[in-house]
Amino acid sequence: MSKKVINFNIKSEYISFPSSCEVNVIDNIFNLYFKKFYKDTKSLTLDFSNTTFIEMISLMHLNSIISYNITKIPEINIELPKKKEVRDFLRSWEYPKAIKEVTGLNFSDLVTEKSLAYFGENETKKDNKYSGYLFFNDSGDLDRLLNNYFPFLTFFINYQNNTNEEEYEFNVQLALEEADRWKKNLMVSFLQEYLNGPENYFSSRIVFEAMFNAIRHPNAKLIQTSSYMQYNDTSKYFTLSWWDNGNSIIKTLQTTLENEGTIVNDKEIYNKLISYYLINETININKQNTEISFVENTGEKILSNLNINESISDENLLLAAIMPGVSCDTKGIGHKTHPKLGNEYDNSQNKSTFDENFPIKAPGMGLSLLINTVVKIYKGSVAIRTNNYFMNIRNPKKTETDKEVDYIVKIRKYDNTYEFPGNMLTVRLPLT
Repeated sequence: MSKKVINFNIKSEYISFPSSCEVNVIDNIFNLYFKKFYKDTKSLTLDFSNTTFIEMISLMHLNSIISYNITKIPEINIELPKKKEVRDFLRSWEYPKAIKEVTGLNFSDLVTEKSLAYFGENETKKDNKYSGYLFFNDSGDLDRLLNNYFPFLTFFINYQNNTNEEEYEFNVQLALEEADRWKKNLMVSFLQEYLNGPENYFSSRIVFEAMFNAIRHPNAKLIQTSSYMQYNDTSKYFTLSWWDNGNSIIKTLQTTLENEGTIVNDKEIYNKLISYYLINETININKQNTEISFVENTGEKILSNLNINESISDENLLLAAIMPGVSCDTKGIGHKTHPKLGNEYDNSQNKSTFDENFPIKAPGMGLSLLINTVVKIYKGSVAIRTNNYFMNIRNPKKTETDKEVDYIVKIRKYDNTYEFPGNMLTVRLPLT
């Protein structure tokens, strides 16, 4: 068991964010804030003035929190970073448009009066830090990637409840078109050169499955996605995120379990064993001095034929969501796969061993297929934020080979007063 303690500068109507705002920092700050002050909040200033780095995922997380609370907190204001490079990051990733799409408010109506002075500070596109910033050659490829793939993109969903076939097919088409967008020559050339594995799996097994997973969540009205690339001497990775504002994965599976008595689509698939080493992490909050402590508990090995019944814990139900054969659609009524799935290559040279062991086109295979592709093929990691939980899935490290499992899974439980709105899935891929 290990423990870590963090302090934050938080008051009833004011949150001061630190210089580096990774997504876990944003998550921890809001967890503490909602525990200590939320019921009494009439206005809230989110002060990013001292922030010199903010992750794309952090902005997506911020969108989810603001959109959910915009009617509950009468006045929410954002103090923009003093550092122009960070403001240019917001511009290049089209954050003002993204937050308007989820709140209905112009960005100028959300920022503080002081921050309005930053509007229009770039007289030309070249004044933007990210304009013309080249990555792998002098042809402007990063500029084109930045303009076409990295900025926030919002999809508005018509389908809500599996009853309107026309609306459902519209959303499936959204997922297919988004997957195909990542197969354009520009992105393919980038993936071929820098991805740690065969690029043809990327669109059909990651992008499509992430989008399709999101559109299946009841009451989801939108999906927001963005990506980010870090490439320097110390850090080389590519990050993609998808957030939907529907019911949480946990609630969705609980409802199916209550109504149908099972969430297993195919018992034969479910009994094909995959092993997980599950580490549960709990959070303790000291409301007196705005302090959060994390306690990491001893892990346990769990197999993918986990006994699922109505008494299953939320943690194990979240884990079950990534197991082969598990689905909220136990009859496979709305099941879809990418047309290229299983035929991404004309020969078996790059064929995944997962394809040989599992019927990858069967219902209930989507998330497990995505995770296999990210973790086993591309050596990356997958994170899921939903309800009161954060889950991370990765390969065992060299020091963890004694666990003798396929995946290391950490699930962090946040306080019950802080429920994440919807579901956010994040894929992080190392680059060569």
